[in-house]
Amino acid sequence: MDNQTAIPMELNKIILLLAMQCIQKLISARQKKKRKRKIWVRDWISRRQDLGASAQLLTEMRVEDAAGYKNHLRMLPHQFDFLHSQVESAIQKQDTHIRNAIPAKVKLEVTLRYLATGDSLHTLEALYRVGRSTISIFLPEVCEAIYSALKDYIREVCKIVCLFVKLRLKQSLFLSRQITDGDVLL
Repeated sequence: MDNQTAIPMELNKIILLLAMQCIQKLISARQKKKRKRKIWVRDWISRRQDLGASAQLLTEMRVEDAAGYKNHLRMLPHQFDFLHSQVESAIQKQDTHIRNAIPAKVKLEVTLRYLATGDSLHTLEALYRVGRSTISIFLPEVCEAIYSALKDYIREVCKIVCLFVKLRLKQSLFLSRQITDGDVLL
């Protein structure tokens, strides 16, 4: 080979080496750019079974202060137990080898507290040690399970309320007729 063909071959080698270096720099820059993975469960939330409201506060209130328990969840312990037995199978998830599922009892307590007080998800997260995003996922599921479990009871209560309203309406019409006829009722 002559000198003219040797120069383009060396130039090709140099270009190839430069291209490889550029690719390596791009790959290393991309790897540096990747965000570090966040922890899956924050440490203080992972202590839910020991320090959460369900494990401590409500357990103590159930035994020592039924009125406080009722004020917290707006129902007595035996009413909670009945409702829990009705909805547990619908709201309990399976444990996996990676993590344990949130117990149905905790889900129901969080939902009842939310419905009773309208507490923010931040407050519920701190009190029960369950993440806000997790609460926002299971709240509708638990509400649906409660409705499904109690729909017959709800219908009966609605019928009774309707009857009561009709009776009160008839009474008020009867009283208004008597007053317009000139009778004074004391």
